Amino acid sequence: MEIQSLTLAYFSPTGTTKSIVQAVAGGMNQNTTRDIDITNPVMRKNRLKTSEKEVLIIAVPVYLGRVPAFLDEWLHAIKAHNTPTVCIVVYGNHAYDNALRELKDILIKRGCKPIAGAAYIGEHAKTMKTSMVKDAAIRLHTLNKKQKVPILFF
Repeated sequence: MEIQSLTLAYFSPTGTTKSIVQAVAGGMNQNTTRDIDITNPVMRKNRLKTSEKEVLIIAVPVYLGRVPAFLDEWLHAIKAHNTPTVCIVVYGNHAYDNALRELKDILIKRGCKPIAGAAYIGEHAKTMKTSMVKDAAIRLHTLNKKQKVPILFF
C-alpha cells in the first residue's frame, strides 16, 4: 500500500504540540498534508475521517497524567479505516503516566492502526510565554533539519 498523504491533528494552546507534530511530519517527507488544529472548540465539531492511504499524526497535551477529558467526544467520533497512526502526547511539569496508552487505546477502537508513539516534554502552559514558544519551535525545527525527531515504534 502506498501512503498518499499525512493528516496532522493536534490540540495546542501554546503552540508547542503543533511544533512537535510539524517536526515529526517534516521527517516523513510527504508533500500532501492536511492540518487539523482542534484547539478551537468550533473545530472539534468536525468529525475526522481517515483511510489506510494516509498517515495520521495525532497529538494532545497531558493533563494530570491523562488525555484531556474535554477531547473525549472528538476523539471517540474519529472514523478511521486501518489508518497508520502516530500517537503523541506532550507533557510538562509532571509525568505523562498512562496518557500515551490511553490515546493509543482510543484510536485503536476508532479504526486506527498505531505504528509509533512518543511522549515529549514541553514547557507547561501555565509558565509558557509567547517568546518561549517561538524559541522552542525554532529549536525543534533546527533539530529536525539536523536529525530525525525521535519516536517509539509499537
